[in-house]
Amino acid sequence: QRLRDLEVGYFVVGDERVDLRDGLRKLGELGIKRVVADSGGTLNASLLRQGLVQYIDVVTLPGLVGGAGAPTMFDGPELTADETPVRLVLVGVATDGDAVRARYRIGG
Repeated sequence: QRLRDLEVGYFVVGDERVDLRDGLRKLGELGIKRVVADSGGTLNASLLRQGLVQYIDVVTLPGLVGGAGAPTMFDGPELTADETPVRLVLVGVATDGDAVRARYRIGG
């Protein structure tokens, strides 16, 4: 909504590929202080691996989907030998009916 208010339809960041860090920097220059990525696993994984995530909210609903092709919250290439899993610190849990929301801070 902030971009619409500023009459910014879109902007291009990166030459061959999208430069997420530069995109977030440009949003900051426009006065945007918080970005919520409610997206698929590929973008989520890219943001996480580039160190561009501060908090993760995981909402669990009462239902299961299985199968080798089922998407996940963080899809992407396998970790390399020099990469380690991202550590999370639980900062809160809330329920709404049968749904459970767990909030994690990155790091720890």
